[in-house]
Amino acid sequence: MANLTKDHSLDHLASYPSSVQRVARALSSRNLNSLRVLLRNGPSAVLSFVSHSYHLYSGFGLPHGWQRLPWRNDLKIPSRKIDELFPGMDCTRSPELLFPFPRHLGVLPQELIVLTKVVDHLKAKRVVEFGTAEGRTALNIALHLPPGGEIITLDFPPVPGQNEIGFFYWGQPAKSRIKQIFVSVDAWDYRPPHRASAELVFCDACDRMPGLAAEA
Repeated sequence: MANLTKDHSLDHLASYPSSVQRVARALSSRNLNSLRVLLRNGPSAVLSFVSHSYHLYSGFGLPHGWQRLPWRNDLKIPSRKIDELFPGMDCTRSPELLFPFPRHLGVLPQELIVLTKVVDHLKAKRVVEFGTAEGRTALNIALHLPPGGEIITLDFPPVPGQNEIGFFYWGQPAKSRIKQIFVSVDAWDYRPPHRASAELVFCDACDRMPGLAAEA
């Protein structure tokens, strides 16, 4: 077995940075946004902002509860507990999931759990999804539809050699419950038989205007 150098030893990895190192790292994360957060939200918020900025650029990624951080003030939709939104829904066990582990920026496993539990709870006969991507969410929703149910999922037409829309549900028995539509959200003709026919609509195609407005 090769000898570990000091820079790669377990002791080195477990060592806690000194006060000087911590101050230096905090200073390196400062920018004009941190000054804005300080002026608008105060010292505790800017400390949280700088800390998470450093972790982000050091490769740790965004914290799980990023939307609840004290320097986030642009989220206008109030949060509610799942049992408040869906009284009586059984949340004592997880449903069956296929391909539970997401790609980068994909739907998280706990989000898939909530979506499929809601489908089960509502016994939704028709679900609409904006943003098919690899089809992982559509497949898991299709698994939990009642007999005769369908999910309509929208995405842009695939680009040959660059992306494969819906590949997760190819060859799956639940594919028969999935109706794939290749069109942009704002161009989709949602008139009958689609208009006002879905018990559940999952908006996951756009993250900025005007796409968000089209989804709404």
